Amino acid sequence: MTPVKYSPSSESPFLDAERFLGTRYSAGLRNHTSLVRMDHSIAVKYHDTDIVTYNWEGTIVLDNGGWYTTSTCERMNLYNPLGRIWITKRIWWYHPVEKGLAERTAYEYENGITIQPDGTPNTRRREVVLLEKFTGGNLTYDQAVGYVAGLELKEIKRLVRNPDLRYFALENCKMEFVPAFLGREDMAETIERRMKA
Repeated sequence: MTPVKYSPSSESPFLDAERFLGTRYSAGLRNHTSLVRMDHSIAVKYHDTDIVTYNWEGTIVLDNGGWYTTSTCERMNLYNPLGRIWITKRIWWYHPVEKGLAERTAYEYENGITIQPDGTPNTRRREVVLLEKFTGGNLTYDQAVGYVAGLELKEIKRLVRNPDLRYFALENCKMEFVPAFLGREDMAETIERRMKA
């Protein structure tokens, strides 16, 4: 089968897929790959697996169906305009490609991962794994959140300086600490004194 030119944009992948399908239920894209209309979404099907699903609200769901193969990864990258997956030492990683997210490091891939319209995934697995190095033990997501929420300002600052944990630390630290990281360093000592009192 000759590959059909179909390339979704990052602005509206669902609408691009809908325009491409027109009135058809499905359309072939390349060997063993087709675009299929669902109830409220449109999926790129590779063999029998919906590897990339475009939802009408702009999110994209990635799922390799347990097939951790190079060809599956290649197809997912070809039809996901919001990010890229690559494989190192048999581990799959996801990286957003949207402008402004370049400093974010990779997220460990999980099947069923939902990518937001800005390219960020709904997973925090990589941050939890990296946080385990600080705690010296295995953590669930809730335990990792609890650990960060219990840290003092000085310890949070150490995590924020780590580019891999910056976002996780800021999202889960005590609310009183936030001004210290929003260009209000002058408030940091005041907050610290209040916390110690």
